[in-house]
Amino acid sequence: MTHIINLYNNPPQNFYSFDECPGIQVLQRLSPDLHTEQTKIRLEEFEYIRHGTTDVLALFNVNTGEVFAECRPNHTKDTIIEVFETYFELAPKGQQLDFIMDNLNSHCCYGLCQLVAKHSDIICPPEKQLDTMDKRRKWLMGKNKRIIFHYTPCHGSWLNQVEYWFGMLNAKCLHETYHSPDAMHEAIKGFVVLWNNLLVKPFQWKYTGDGLHEKTVKRFIAMLNNTVKLDSGFLVKQLKLHANIANDYWELIDEKVWQCLLDKIVYQKYLIEYVITLSKKKNIEQDLNCFNALKVVLEKNLNGQLKYVA
Repeated sequence: MTHIINLYNNPPQNFYSFDECPGIQVLQRLSPDLHTEQTKIRLEEFEYIRHGTTDVLALFNVNTGEVFAECRPNHTKDTIIEVFETYFELAPKGQQLDFIMDNLNSHCCYGLCQLVAKHSDIICPPEKQLDTMDKRRKWLMGKNKRIIFHYTPCHGSWLNQVEYWFGMLNAKCLHETYHSPDAMHEAIKGFVVLWNNLLVKPFQWKYTGDGLHEKTVKRFIAMLNNTVKLDSGFLVKQLKLHANIANDYWELIDEKVWQCLLDKIVYQKYLIEYVITLSKKKNIEQDLNCFNALKVVLEKNLNGQLKYVA
């Protein structure tokens, strides 16, 4: 989050946010909505004919507000590579390009690494060298090339500015009635043209993240009151997240809050381990170590002055 906010406050020259709006239903409603002037009530027709779904993939220029968007039947790896190939051809030549996006698997696939290497005029590492998502993501984030990706944190879609543009697209286009996907595509293309020619403007980003770190820790403490109801994958992410916060942002949070978290995870140790083991994953020991990693950093930073709950 801190990295993304710093980028918004000091944006690179060619700075874009990317995402897809998937599974948009193409609905043909059997009668138009009615608006009554006297009662100010909107009467909506809920019976419809479904004409499949469509996806919108969009790049939002953070500096200018301009949008590049394409309607596609899906957002598979091949589709995303095709969209980026098209945009790389349109983008300024020989200049650094920075992109914000989320952590979807297809956003760090090997084919995308090859495409970035091609348009950065560098050699892409062999696939065996980039055989995991983390390795590919780290390479795509590397600053030693012309095209640089910046990934939002998990559950951090609100940090991606194109999401706000999708909200406006939804309000203006996606609630209408359409007899075919092509009809919806034409409406979306028309809105993109209208936006770029008349409505275009960058968003004024003012959020600094102040106070969120402590809110996040307090929220996790509250979650641990119902540990058995947490999904194992989500719980592991939270343990990793709070170990990172404790390592990098300790001073932003009151020590009493950190002490409360330590007390809570020690008290809930066996329940936390139980929830993690429910996943039955191959790397379960690695996930269990996330608990120990958080406990160790909390103990270290609290200087051993522990007050465990009995």
